[in-house]
Amino acid sequence: MGRPHSSFGTRIGGDGTLFRALGPAKENNYALECLKGYIVGGPCALKQKSRMYFRSRAGPAARCMSVEPCTQIEHQFHQHNEMRGSNMKTRFAVIAIAVATLCLCSTFAFAQGAEIQSEASILQPDGPGSNGIAEPLTPAEHQMLYERLLARRHAIASMKGPLAIGPAGAEDLARAVPETQVAVASDNDDGLTPLPGDFYIGRNSTYTIVGDGRSLTAEPAIANSGSQWIGTQNWSRGYSNNSGTTWTAIADDTGPPDAPHFCCDQDAFHDHGRDVTIYSILFINSAGTTGAVRLYVRNAANTGNSCSYTIDPGSGVLLDYPHLALGNNFLYLTANVITGPSWTGARVYRLNLDQVASCVGATTNTITWTGSVGQVVWVPARSTTDTMYLVTIENTTQNRYFAWKESSSSMTNTLITIGSSNYGAATCTGGSNNANWMADTLSTSSIGFQIRSALAQDNGVQYLATYYTVNANGSSRPQAYAAGAIVQTSNMTLLNRADIFSTTTCFGFPDVAGNSRGDLGLSIAFGSSKTGGSAVQGYVGISDDYSRGSVRGFFGTVFVAATGNDNPTRYGDFLTARVQEPVDTVFIASSYADQANAPNVRFVEFMRARYKQAYVDRGTH
Repeated sequence: MGRPHSSFGTRIGGDGTLFRALGPAKENNYALECLKGYIVGGPCALKQKSRMYFRSRAGPAARCMSVEPCTQIEHQFHQHNEMRGSNMKTRFAVIAIAVATLCLCSTFAFAQGAEIQSEASILQPDGPGSNGIAEPLTPAEHQMLYERLLARRHAIASMKGPLAIGPAGAEDLARAVPETQVAVASDNDDGLTPLPGDFYIGRNSTYTIVGDGRSLTAEPAIANSGSQWIGTQNWSRGYSNNSGTTWTAIADDTGPPDAPHFCCDQDAFHDHGRDVTIYSILFINSAGTTGAVRLYVRNAANTGNSCSYTIDPGSGVLLDYPHLALGNNFLYLTANVITGPSWTGARVYRLNLDQVASCVGATTNTITWTGSVGQVVWVPARSTTDTMYLVTIENTTQNRYFAWKESSSSMTNTLITIGSSNYGAATCTGGSNNANWMADTLSTSSIGFQIRSALAQDNGVQYLATYYTVNANGSSRPQAYAAGAIVQTSNMTLLNRADIFSTTTCFGFPDVAGNSRGDLGLSIAFGSSKTGGSAVQGYVGISDDYSRGSVRGFFGTVFVAATGNDNPTRYGDFLTARVQEPVDTVFIASSYADQANAPNVRFVEFMRARYKQAYVDRGTH
């Protein structure tokens, strides 16, 4: 039986060309270059007009010393990093001591409160004719590019050492969270008016674009302005001007010469105030060693692109895992930066949103973090306003929270004890093929590809809700689940844990967004277990006054959005949750499952039924 393209009225009872970021890689030299306009944690200081300060608790800021020796030591460190043999650990230790001695601007110092101020760069729109139509790739060619990217990602990730043991604490907060239930929403065909607290699915539309093929690792993204939608999945993208009832493919174009091939990891957002949709594409070279990100600005009619911007750091530098987010006045792009054989930082680009929407040169500030714990990944928080937040995993019980005010060129960071999590490999087997959809070890890794956050509020208390997939952890968390942490933004303290878990079935890959009331919308995968079970499927849910009870960020029940019967051996890295436009109390999310060896990609609008009339009145139904 064929699947319908769209279903309506479902309810159930309530309960995100830069002047080079890093210059082209020099032959046999992968040292991280410190360029103005960039913050670099680790043994490296900014050159020329940029300034770095170390602000200690004991006194006023002191100017960083010995800039050039820092750069030289960094160069030596990367050379030694390529060595193999029994004395490698000893050499690393000697180099580390030298770095700490000679450079005041060390990772340790930065982690304690270093502040860097730097000049802005200008990102210019791509010139006419720079984005040619690409020759179609076969599914096999797409898969080859994707697998090379994944192999490189894994090779870099394998260099990270064991996660440090963090301080004890907050365990009692974790265990107080109730178990999340799952349900199936029935069609609203009984003619009854839903109750205000009912969970209501306004639309569940199927993404039908085939493009060059349809990857079983869909990683879909969605952005909307009323009935005008931009949807993506791996290997294709398309637009719809009737809320996903029909779709038109957007052709692949060519990337820059050093990264010509469209790969994957697409993202999309709509800014309602400026009436602009922006989506991003990762382009790589055939070896997977160079990667550039292109940003596309759609026209208001959603019939074409007004302009594009390409962020290309140069040959030998890969901007892996790009993701977008919006603040009041800026567009944020994060990337996992790989230079030659080394990870060289978690990076965030901040672009002037008015200038991007107008397709003119965009003022751009950039921060790159290396920290002291090895590779970490930044993904920008959703639904932020005047401050962007990013979160990384520091050790077994603590996370590091970064805050970048839109009025500042620098960011602050705070280390917060959250409680213990298990970042080992997970087993979630099931479906007709009994495959493990979390077989990729990065699914639950402390590197943090799976971390997602959103700004929310409850009774006047603003908080950052952060969720990330982790492995089973003790008798109270016997299956892989989404760890949740709720941090009050006014004082950066932990309010409570808000894990999304089941004692019988795996949860994974959450994404969240906060609506205008401060409620949270969720897209998440659920299915299978350590010992087998049903296939992984896509679910959505809401955390609000009807469902959270006394636990902020808690999702009492989630509802199936995308059904399937097979398990992929790699579900992917992400789903997306957004606030629907123009009804900013409604959510729209991407979801997917594998059905009969094909991806069932869905874009779902959902809400509490008390917002149904506003949703219908504004013509989005």
